[in-house]
Amino acid sequence: MLVVCSWLTLVVGAEAQRVPACGAVSSLPVLERYDALVPGARVRVALRWDATSRSWQPATQLGMPFHHASAIEFVGWSAPAESADTIEVELEAMERVSNGVREGTFFFTYRVRVLSACVRR
Repeated sequence: MLVVCSWLTLVVGAEAQRVPACGAVSSLPVLERYDALVPGARVRVALRWDATSRSWQPATQLGMPFHHASAIEFVGWSAPAESADTIEVELEAMERVSNGVREGTFFFTYRVRVLSACVRR
C-alpha cells in the first residue's frame, strides 16, 4: 500500500512578507524527497499556491518513503499572500518530528528555516 499524502504548514507572523524577484539561480541542490531534510541540510524548493488547500505547496511532488505522510513546517517565515507566482525558497532543515503512526502510516513533520525567498516570474 502506497500512501501519498503531503501538506505544508506555514508558521506565519501577523503580516505576509513581500518577496523580491529572483536573480541568479541558487547553487543549492533542489529538494526532491522529504526524507532528504536531515538536520543541517541546505536545499531549495519551488512553491506554488494551491487553491484547494489554500496553502503554498512544492511545485513538484516530493518523494517520500512508503507508508509515510510528510509535511514541511516553515519556522519563523511569513508566507506571502496567495499568488500565481512561483516562489523559490532556500532552506535549512532543523528537525524531523514524529507525529505518530495511524493505520500503518508514519506521520512526520520536517521543520525548516528559510534562508532566502524570491519570486520566479
